[in-house]
Amino acid sequence: MTADKTVIHGTDALDDAQVVVTVLDAGSQPISSSPEVTLTIESGPGEFPTGPAITFGPESDIAIRDGQAASEFRSYYAGTTVIHARSVGLEDARLTVVTEGSPRFIRGMAPATARPYKRFSAAERSPPELTLGKDAPARASAETPDHPARLANDGKNDTFWSAPSDAAGAWWEVDLERLCVIKQAKLTFPSAGNYRYKIETSDDRKGWHLAIDESQTLNKDQTRSDSCAPGTGGRFVRITFTSLPPNTPARISEVRITGNVRPQ
Repeated sequence: MTADKTVIHGTDALDDAQVVVTVLDAGSQPISSSPEVTLTIESGPGEFPTGPAITFGPESDIAIRDGQAASEFRSYYAGTTVIHARSVGLEDARLTVVTEGSPRFIRGMAPATARPYKRFSAAERSPPELTLGKDAPARASAETPDHPARLANDGKNDTFWSAPSDAAGAWWEVDLERLCVIKQAKLTFPSAGNYRYKIETSDDRKGWHLAIDESQTLNKDQTRSDSCAPGTGGRFVRITFTSLPPNTPARISEVRITGNVRPQ
């Protein structure tokens, strides 16, 4: 197996690495047979789509064909990652990935959560409702150094995104990374208050469609749940604040979007 070094520019998931596995023979020539290969994060930050490890198999949906396979790798922390490639009967290989930016990875941090692959069955009458956009690429109109956009969809209510001022019009946006049918948006704020906002969706970040309008609400609850009309969907979801509590910047502790992947 071959190994190399690559660099990811930033920890906001807008840049990632494509890890390519090539199985070689004793003469360093690519082979056509496809043994099972497992990639594991040996040290440092980052994750594969299936978590801290991924296995490619010739008879698997996570396939290796003609001695080659590929997977996305990303990191939400800066640091050096060592990826260990193993296959029975073959010499091991290691790949080094350097992620630039902040925050820095601290040794001893808990590894990425394992997400075992589940095969989709077309026989299912309706697709399962999913939580969409957790840890997906996020951006905002502006952010403070300690409260960047990515903290609004990290699955933790004790972290939050914050705009640097209390001016209306600030927005937060998430890329769901695929076209989805959106059923509900649940917003949690750091504190209760009369946050007013609208939620829009887009397939391409060019044309936006209003999904939820809370621009006239009197609601002051810390957590709000808004249901979307049937057929609401898109790849991008943007929350724009139209009015804010006095002396309070736009800020979100957590955005939880539920729905399904849009059928192709």
